[in-house]
Amino acid sequence: MVELPFSCQPIAVLLSDAREIPLSDSSIDLVITSPPYINVFNYHQQYRASMEALNWNLLKVSRSEFGANRKHRSNRFLTVVQFCLDIAQTVGELARVCCSGARLIFVVGRESKVKRTRFFNGEIVTEVCHRALGFNLILKQQRVFRNSFGQSIFEDIIHFSPPIKYPPHGVYLEIARRIAQETLEKSYSTAPEQSKNDIRLALKNISDVHASPLFDAQNVRGG
Repeated sequence: MVELPFSCQPIAVLLSDAREIPLSDSSIDLVITSPPYINVFNYHQQYRASMEALNWNLLKVSRSEFGANRKHRSNRFLTVVQFCLDIAQTVGELARVCCSGARLIFVVGRESKVKRTRFFNGEIVTEVCHRALGFNLILKQQRVFRNSFGQSIFEDIIHFSPPIKYPPHGVYLEIARRIAQETLEKSYSTAPEQSKNDIRLALKNISDVHASPLFDAQNVRGG
């Protein structure tokens, strides 16, 4: 990073939902992002002190979180479905704001677990980007580090270029829903017995799951 050229270009910091970015079409040539993972953090709890200092209403904020482990408490496997829909909406918005020749780099924790059942975040993101929106996979890398418990943690670094043309909102959401279905079906064979009934129920109710509500930056204070 220290070898990057110095730039005098202005820097703008925006507060918005990644699915509704206040930027013009075809205006961005580089995206570097690390989206939330399935069932790992509740970010509104992780950063509770900071949010309360800003007088943000945690309950309002939490509704827009991706993949949070307190969503869908009755059946946590529904979080997988909603995660696919939320990521699809995000990637659809990135397709809008990115110009031809742009590069998008996703840094994604490789593995999440829901009730001792493994899900591979990088694979899900790649499937949604490529199949649902038509993004082109350029390069896949990995990063490894040790956490405070001495465990090796793997991250996938996935490079894409945007499509020339992408499908309408309703079309790519339905493809994302199918990806969620396939992901749950694939997980069933390796899930512990005590989790299989919840997976069956999630598959049965998959059409009832919708994307998370959009984050409203103008309506998160107090209350």
